[in-house]
Amino acid sequence: MKSGLSQGKIDELLRLKKISHEVRPSFSNKYEFFKKIDVLPKGPRFWCETVTITGDILDAQGQRMCEEVDLWLRDPVECVRELMGNVSLRASMVYRPARVYAGEDRETRVFEEMWSADWWWDIQNELPKGATIAPVILASDKTQLSTFGGDKTAYPVYLTLGNIAKRVRRQPSRRATVLLGYLPVPTLSCCSATTRQLKGYEVFHACMARLLLPMVQAGKTGILIACSDGKKRQVFPLLAAYCADHPEQCLVACCPENRCPKGTIGRDERGGLAQCWGRDVEATLSALEAVRIARASTERRKALDSLKVDGIRAVLRPFWANLPHSDIFLSLMPDILHQLHKGVFHAHLVKWCDKMMAPGEMDRRFMSMASHPDLRHFSKGITTIKQWTGKEQRAMERVFIGAIAGGVNDQRVVVAARALLDFIYLAQLPAHTSQTLAQMDDSLREFHKSKAVFVENGVRSNFNIPKIHSLVHYTDAIASHGAADGYNTEYPERFHIEYAKLGYRASNKREYEKQMVTWLERQEAVDAFHSYILWVTQALPVPTESVLMDGMEEEDEEGEEEDDRLESITLDGVSNHRRTTFRVAKKPGLINVHLSIIQQYFGVQDLASSLNVFMQKLASAQPHLRVYPVSRHESFNLFKRATLLVPPPFHGFSCSWEDRVRATPAKVPRILPNLGMRPLFDTVLVKTPPRSTFRYRVARLRLIFELPSSVAVIDPQPILAYVEWFTELKATRHPSRMFEVSKLIGRDGKPLGEAIPLSQVVRSCHLIPRWEDDLEAPIDAALDTYCNFFVNDFLDCHCYLTL
Repeated sequence: MKSGLSQGKIDELLRLKKISHEVRPSFSNKYEFFKKIDVLPKGPRFWCETVTITGDILDAQGQRMCEEVDLWLRDPVECVRELMGNVSLRASMVYRPARVYAGEDRETRVFEEMWSADWWWDIQNELPKGATIAPVILASDKTQLSTFGGDKTAYPVYLTLGNIAKRVRRQPSRRATVLLGYLPVPTLSCCSATTRQLKGYEVFHACMARLLLPMVQAGKTGILIACSDGKKRQVFPLLAAYCADHPEQCLVACCPENRCPKGTIGRDERGGLAQCWGRDVEATLSALEAVRIARASTERRKALDSLKVDGIRAVLRPFWANLPHSDIFLSLMPDILHQLHKGVFHAHLVKWCDKMMAPGEMDRRFMSMASHPDLRHFSKGITTIKQWTGKEQRAMERVFIGAIAGGVNDQRVVVAARALLDFIYLAQLPAHTSQTLAQMDDSLREFHKSKAVFVENGVRSNFNIPKIHSLVHYTDAIASHGAADGYNTEYPERFHIEYAKLGYRASNKREYEKQMVTWLERQEAVDAFHSYILWVTQALPVPTESVLMDGMEEEDEEGEEEDDRLESITLDGVSNHRRTTFRVAKKPGLINVHLSIIQQYFGVQDLASSLNVFMQKLASAQPHLRVYPVSRHESFNLFKRATLLVPPPFHGFSCSWEDRVRATPAKVPRILPNLGMRPLFDTVLVKTPPRSTFRYRVARLRLIFELPSSVAVIDPQPILAYVEWFTELKATRHPSRMFEVSKLIGRDGKPLGEAIPLSQVVRSCHLIPRWEDDLEAPIDAALDTYCNFFVNDFLDCHCYLTL
C-alpha cells in the first residue's frame, strides 16, 4: 500500500509464483487486497456535498444559470479527537501553556512553541477552569495536479494542532497534519466578468464555513476527548492560526490584495514603519452587516464606499464570523517562504542590488565563490536560472552579502542588504528571546533608514510593497503564537505531495477527487495499523517528559561506515555534556600514502616537521609516552572527510548540528584513485587557547590522518589534522559587518601550517574573497587565487549565531 505500485502492478506482483506459491498471502488479487485494507479501523471519514452556485447570467428561458461543484470534507472535531488520541504523538503532545525563560533571573522570555507564547495564555483565561485548548492550525493552498497537460487542480485544506511540537507536525510521515477537505475550484461560467471575482470569494467563504461548522458549538461548550496519555479532558477546539501566502491571506481576511490583511494602514502608507493597527473582528462584521441589510440603493452605495475606504471586500458572511474566541486577523501567520525568501529577498533586494552593480559583475562573483559542502555553487551565475525554488533562494542568501560587498559604489546598499538578511535569518530561528525580537526590530529600522539609496539611484520610486510591509508584524506574531518557522507555507506545499499529487497519480484521472480520498483513507488506515502494532509490541518509546527532543540521525556518506571518536572539546557557555565530537570512517579512505605523495598532491610541505613539533608538545604533557621522530620515508593513513557533531548554539536547536569537512586533492590516476575531479580543502573554525582575543581562528584543512604507530602508540590512536592558518579574526568598519582574514605566509613565501588534533576543529566555515582586483578565479579555486577574505556568517543559522 505504501510502495506506490499501481493497481495493475499489484495484480502482476500477486501472480508471481514466488508470491502465490511460497509467500501465500491471504489475498490473490487487488480486489481482495483492498478489501483487507478497507476492514482496518479508519480515522474520520470523508463525504461529499454538492454546492450550487447561482450566477447572474440568464439562460434561454430567462433563468439564472447555475454551476454545481463538489465539496469534499470531514468533521474537524473528529480530526482533533483523532490527533489528540494518537498514541504515536504522545511524546510530543502538550495540553497547557507554559512560560519559558532563559537564565535563573527569569528576565529573558523564550518564545518557541505555540504553548510558550501569549495567545494561549490569553485565551486560557477566557475559558472555564480546567478547560483544555486545542489550538487549530489551518493551511490552504491551491495546487496543480496535472503536469504536462490539462487543468486538473485541487484545493486542499490542512489541519493540525498547536498542542503538537512543530518539528513533529511538519513531518508528513508522522501524520500530525491531516487533510480536512478539498474545496471546489469552480469555473464560474455562470457569472459575468464584473461579478465573477466576488462570487469566487463568496464560494470560498461559504465552503470554509461549512467545513468548520462543527467547531462552532465545540468551541463554545467543549467536547470530551480521551487523550493519548490516557486522560479524558474537556477540550475546546479553537482556530488559532492560519498559514497562507499573501493572496490567500487577503482572501481569508476579506480585504483587497493592495491592503494589509492584518491591519488598517492605508494602501499608500505601507512603505515605512508607520503604526499598523490590527483590524477589529466586530467592526469588520458590523461594516459587512450594514451592506447586507441596506435596502435603498443610496444606503448600499454608502456602505460599500465605507468598506472600500476601510479596505474590506463585500463578502457578506465570512467563514470566521461565528467561530468563538477567534481573531482571524491575529491568526494570519508570517510566511517565511513567500514573504522573505521569494518576496523581499529574491523578487526585490537581488534585483535592486544587481542594478547598482556593473553588468555581469554579480554573476562573476557568484561564479568565483569558494566551495563548501553545504552550499550550492552557481557555476554559471544567477541570471541564467529561469525557475527558482525556495532551496535555491536560500542558497543565494548564504553568500549574497559577500557577493555585493565592494561591488557597489554607495556602501549604504550593503548596509540595507545586511539589515534585511539579518532580519531574514533571525526570523528563521526555531526559538526566540526578548533580545532576538529586539534585534529583528533594530534590523528593520536599519533597513528603512538606509533604503533611500535605491530611490536616489533610480532603482525604486517607493517602497509601498505588501511583502516589505508584512515585516512589521513578525515580532508581534512570534510573541503571540511562537516561532515563525512553525507556520511556514513551505510545509503545506510539501503536504501537497502526500495528500493530493500521489493520490491523483494513483487514480484513473476520472472523478479523481473521489478516488483521491479513498486512496488517502487507505493510507491512513495502514499508518494507524502500523502505529498500533508498534504500540502493542512496545516499540514506541515511553516518554519521560511532556516533550522529548529529537534524536540525532547519523547518515553514512558514499557507503562509508563511520566511527564515533572520543576526542572532543567543550564550548564556552555550553554545559559540559554538550561536546563537539567528530566521526570518521572506520577504515581510512587512503592507506599507506607516502610522505612525498602528500607533499606533492595535498600541498603539505612540512608535515614531518610539524608532526615532530606536535609530538614534542604531547611528550612534554605525558612524560611516560615514548615518541619517535617522523622520518621522510613515513607513510600515513588518510581520511577523505570527517563529520563534526556540533552542540546546539541556542535554545530551540534540539539536536547537534552535523557539519562535514573535506580534505581531498584532485583525482590522480594510479596514485590517488577514487577521488573527486576537483580538489576539496575546506576552511574550518579552530578553538583557540583560553586567553586569545577571539574564541575561534580560521584555518584551511589540508589533511586528515591517523597518527602512525611508528611515531607513538596511543590507545586509541588519535586522529590529527594539518591546517594552514589565516590571520586572526579582524573586526572592521566595513558595512558588511563581517570578520576579515588573510592568508598567513611565512618567510619562505609558503603558507604557515600546523598539525593539530582534529578535536580542536569546532565547525566548518566559509570564506568569501574581497575581490579588490580584477582577478577571475576558476570554479572552486577562490581560496588559491585570492589572499583577503570575509568570514561568511550567513552560511547557516548555526554559523550566524556562532559568529
